[in-house]
Amino acid sequence: MRRKRSKRQSSTEVDRTSCNLKVHPKYIAQRFRLFSKFEQGISLSDSESWYSVLPEKIASHVASRCSCDVIVDPFAGAGGSCIQFATTCTYVIAIENVSSRLMDAKHNAEIYQVSNNIDFILGDAFQIFPSFIGKVDVIFIAPPWGGPNYENGDFFNFGRFQYRLSEIVDSFLQVTENLAISLPRSSSPRQIASAIPEGRLFEVEYNYLNDKCKTITVYLGSLVKSLVSSMIPQQSHSSEDREMDNGQRYQP
Repeated sequence: MRRKRSKRQSSTEVDRTSCNLKVHPKYIAQRFRLFSKFEQGISLSDSESWYSVLPEKIASHVASRCSCDVIVDPFAGAGGSCIQFATTCTYVIAIENVSSRLMDAKHNAEIYQVSNNIDFILGDAFQIFPSFIGKVDVIFIAPPWGGPNYENGDFFNFGRFQYRLSEIVDSFLQVTENLAISLPRSSSPRQIASAIPEGRLFEVEYNYLNDKCKTITVYLGSLVKSLVSSMIPQQSHSSEDREMDNGQRYQP
């Protein structure tokens, strides 16, 4: 039976848990950027979840761009992204191949009161995805890219991952042409371009928090913004805009 968690976790409890998981202190310090409701009992039961979860404001922004009827999150992890998708999409399918992370995702979704909008599936997304062909609107792709070690070097080496980026894109394009792909901030523009099938329009968005690029999101299909409208300069920025200013690049 799953042990009930207290609604609030003290800093001492968080530090002890993270120490056991060998989580770098900087991720502990940023825990409220990962989940604004962290102290209500958010569960991150392994170190990879700490490194892989998309910061909440970035996840919320991506969710606003992916608003649709049915969306699939094939690498759901601890649920940071699927929780936000549940606020902008009618139905979310969250797939994870590690049972403890899937339990975390469901638990965390309950804290945000969106679990009823999410179907949690334990399994390998690459084996499951054929069953979704023609049945979903958008797929959000955020595989575990290996944690903070990918920051070593000028550009992220996709060759170290189990699947090539091009293979991932080709696989999920069989389901829908509307893809959003979350990549490490050090991803090479040339690598990104080489992974997209020739002739497909795509958009590369640089996601910032506090003037620092945290991730890159690539959009395909109907998720690509209009070139004309997105090139209009902004005259003012809200406080939230200043915290997350998304620079965009396009490749025809």
